[in-house]
Amino acid sequence: MAILNRTSDGLFNVLIVIYKVLAHYGPLSKDDVKSMVAPGDVTDTQVNNTLNRWTQLGLFSVDGTAVSITPEFRPGEGEGVDLAVCRLPVILRTIIFRQENNANFWDSECSASADFSRGISWLLAQDVYSFGTNSHATVQNVEKVQLADPSQRILQNDTRWPGLCHWATYLGFAWDAATLVVDPTVAVRESLPEVFTGGKTLIASSFLEALACVLPVLDYGAYRQEVETALNPQNWRKPPKFFLSTSLSRALKRLELSGEITLEHLADTGEAYRMMRQQGAEWGRVFTHVTWNYAEGK
Repeated sequence: MAILNRTSDGLFNVLIVIYKVLAHYGPLSKDDVKSMVAPGDVTDTQVNNTLNRWTQLGLFSVDGTAVSITPEFRPGEGEGVDLAVCRLPVILRTIIFRQENNANFWDSECSASADFSRGISWLLAQDVYSFGTNSHATVQNVEKVQLADPSQRILQNDTRWPGLCHWATYLGFAWDAATLVVDPTVAVRESLPEVFTGGKTLIASSFLEALACVLPVLDYGAYRQEVETALNPQNWRKPPKFFLSTSLSRALKRLELSGEITLEHLADTGEAYRMMRQQGAEWGRVFTHVTWNYAEGK
């Protein structure tokens, strides 16, 4: 069980339609779901594989012959179906990063959603300005020299690479241009309500710790650290202490430029962090505090 093999693990665009159908109609039989989702270019097999995988992961529940959205992931009271579908990436990130879905972190077959967690952690750990995503062969060669243990590699065939690209884009960790652009801005933005639970300003270390709990594939996150520990230091360079990776730096800088967050340096108030851009250059001033400017009622 995994999610990156699109043939056997299902497709995210099919998942969106299944979720929308069940959110609108409530519990349905599998045959009813297939009849509503499968017309056109979608096949019964694609619907069945997607439904099975995301039932195993916890998004859907089965009671007898009826399939429904698991209660905690259903649209909220007064929330329309379309708005719930817009929130689906947030829901899926929660499910994908659950500890129970990453228990067999390095298992290539029975990994639940850990294949995505490993793959995106590895991408986010790269220098996003020099790392080439233009072809699977390029990515494969870099992974081969960074992960000496073949059993820990996730992208050594071209089956999972397209799946990783599609899921990374849909879940807010990248966007698609001529090639894949690694950029977690959307995922970070959508996670801010879970990060700023006790006020609109946090010291930088608390902000990064909370963000890593919500998105454990980012700097200081559990899955990210698991992957970084496995990387060959001769072929991968860890950012210096208190420097953020280029991927997280890109996201925070974009959010700062858009006015959504403010990065401040207040004297004698804790550890100061630095953002990093091309060639390891420092980007902007150091910061000790992060303020979420769009926080409501805080």
